[in-house]
Amino acid sequence: LERALAPTLASLAPEEGGDGPARGAPAGDRSGSAAGAAAAASDKPATVTAPYRAERQQRAAASACTTLLGARAAETGVDDAVTAKAMLDSLLTPAAACGGGGDEDTGGGLPACADGAGNTAGGARLGGGIVAAAMAAVSSRLTRLASAVESAAAAAADTPDSPLGAGGAQMLSAAAADVTAAALAVGGTPALPGQLYPSFERLRYALLEFEDRLAGAGACWVDLPPLGRAWLSHVQKACHPVEIGAALRVLEAGIAPCARSRWWGVERAGGWREEAGKAATVAAVAACLSFLDEVGCAWDALAKRAEQPPPTPGVGSKPPPARGGKGLPRAPRERMSEADFARGRGSPLGIVSWCAHSPAPATELRVLLGGQLFQLVPRPGGGWEADCLGAAPEVDLHGLTVAEARGARVTAWYEEEGEEGQVRDVPYSGVVVDASGCQSGKRGMVVRFDAAVDDKGNPEVLNIGNDDEWLYGLHHSKPERRF
Repeated sequence: LERALAPTLASLAPEEGGDGPARGAPAGDRSGSAAGAAAAASDKPATVTAPYRAERQQRAAASACTTLLGARAAETGVDDAVTAKAMLDSLLTPAAACGGGGDEDTGGGLPACADGAGNTAGGARLGGGIVAAAMAAVSSRLTRLASAVESAAAAAADTPDSPLGAGGAQMLSAAAADVTAAALAVGGTPALPGQLYPSFERLRYALLEFEDRLAGAGACWVDLPPLGRAWLSHVQKACHPVEIGAALRVLEAGIAPCARSRWWGVERAGGWREEAGKAATVAAVAACLSFLDEVGCAWDALAKRAEQPPPTPGVGSKPPPARGGKGLPRAPRERMSEADFARGRGSPLGIVSWCAHSPAPATELRVLLGGQLFQLVPRPGGGWEADCLGAAPEVDLHGLTVAEARGARVTAWYEEEGEEGQVRDVPYSGVVVDASGCQSGKRGMVVRFDAAVDDKGNPEVLNIGNDDEWLYGLHHSKPERRF
C-alpha cells in the first residue's frame, strides 16, 4: 500500500522542516505540519497532509483488521450500505484497530494489528504471553490435524483396493509426520505481522477454492470423508501461514492418483513436500499452492476422464448413472479468484481498497469496501469521517461517482503498430460525455476524443471499460505499472 500510494503521498507530504505550507493544502494555509490544528481554529477544511503522518499507522491497522471483521460482515450482509459503513467506522476507530490498545486480555487472540515484534499500531507493546498463547494454539491445531491424517492413513492401509493406490497410506503417514514436525517447530516461528492479515485471508480462500475444485471433480478425499471434514475445520480455524502450509501438504497427500500430473515425479514431488512442510510465510505457502495447482495436477486428464462414456452394463445389472451423477467422475470447474469464491460462499473478503482518484485529493480520500464507495475526510483532531456515496459502479471509475466522472478529461492508451512493426502504446485524450452505463456495467464511459476522428471527420467516440488502460487528466507518457 505504501508503494502504491508513494507518488500521491509525496505530493501531499509537508515540506521538510514544517515551516512552509503543506503542498496540496488550501490557499492561505501557512501552518505547515500544524495544518490540522490551524484548520480547527479557523473554519478551513482539514487537509489530508496534516493528520496523515499521525494516522499512518492507524490506516495500516485498519487494513489489517478487515480479516477479523469479515466474519461479522458475512453474518450481517456486507453488501448492505449500513453494514459496510459500520465496518468502515470500526476500521477507522483507533481502539478497534489496535485490538483494545494492547492489553493482556484481548479475548484470547492475537490482535490483528500487531507486528512481528508484538507492537500494536498504537505503539503499545503486547505481553509475551499473548504471542506465546497464540502460537501454542497453532501448535495444538497442527497436532490435531496430524492425528486425523494418521487415522486416515491407518484406514487406507486396511483397505486393499484404496482409491489412493498402493502407496496412499505411506503418503498420508509421511504427511502426518511433516505436520507433527511443524507443530513441534512452531515455537520458534514468529507471529504473523498484522499488516499481512488481509493477504493471509486471501491465501485461506485460495486454498479452499483449490480444494473445492479438486473435490468437485472427485479427485481428493476419495473414501476419506472424515479426513476431509477435519481438514476443512482446520483451514477455517487457521490463523498462521504454517497451518495453511500444513493443510496444503495434507491435501497433496490426499489427491487421487488420476489427478496427479505426469510431471509430478518422485524428485519434484519430494522437493515440493519439503518446501511445503517448512513454509512459514504467506508468500512461501502461496508459491507452493501455485506450483501444485499448475504443475502437480492433471486438470486436462480429469476433464478427458469425465468425457469418457460410462461402462456398458452387463446382463441383468442396473443401468449406469447419468453423466455427472454419483459414482461417475465430473469435469473440474474453471478456476475462480479467491475473492469471487469467498463471495460465492457468502463470506466476502472485507478488504479495504484505496481508490486512485478523488475530486479533491488535498482534502479527502476514496475507498471501496463491501461493494460501497466511501469518502474519507480527516478530522482536525485526528481520525477520519466516513460518508457512504452509494454502491460502487460496476465499471471502475477510479474513485469517482458517475456524476463526478461526467465531463472529466481522461487519457487512454491503445496499442498501435509503428512503421518498423513495433507495437507501442499511444495516448489519446478526450472528455467523458456519458458515464451513466458504468453503474450497472452495461457499458463503459463514453469518451469523445480530441485528435481522433471517424470516417465522417467527426471526433471519434468510444467506450472505455475495465479492460482499458486509462487515467484521469492529460498525460503524454504512460506511467510505470505498479504492483
